[in-house]
Amino acid sequence: MKRKLVALRRELLRCIPLPLLLAVCITVGGPRQVFAGFTPGNLFVTDGGSIFEFTPNGTETTIATGLTQLRGIAFDNSGDLLAATTTFNFGGHGVILRINPAGQQTVFATIPGNHLLEGIAVHGSDVFVTTALTNPTNAPTIFKISPDGAATPFGSFPGSGFGIAFNAAGDLFAADSTVRSIAIK
Repeated sequence: MKRKLVALRRELLRCIPLPLLLAVCITVGGPRQVFAGFTPGNLFVTDGGSIFEFTPNGTETTIATGLTQLRGIAFDNSGDLLAATTTFNFGGHGVILRINPAGQQTVFATIPGNHLLEGIAVHGSDVFVTTALTNPTNAPTIFKISPDGAATPFGSFPGSGFGIAFNAAGDLFAADSTVRSIAIK
């Protein structure tokens, strides 16, 4: 546990902080995404198909394991953790899981079409998720997901979607990893 936390702290030095306490890590083989959650001082980290919580004193708790193509994480307004995942049965199938504080997982939303999910953010009662470029006919898209789980296209990228976040004014920041830019909407 201590070794993993030391490695995590080392990798965090290579992270880029974004609005709303989100940091997207630009590491190879390290944590995929780090999110500072509702518990002050705690970090939630995705690594492979798992989500871990780290307290300031170094205590590590496994929140979820066995998730497929786990990318972004965010907390909704009720304190549930949302996880953007993709399964690959007959193409990419984007699924957002809701994990409650007791660790129970339910499907919150399914993204239509062949999409590889990446970043996720919450604004008000809506959830936003970015997709990566999966083939030349499937443009990277930002989807807006209503509280009932209905997903509709909200915007698109010229390259490939990656991280997404909102600032306190409600401006949406979306990182495009192909053209290396951040779009503001």
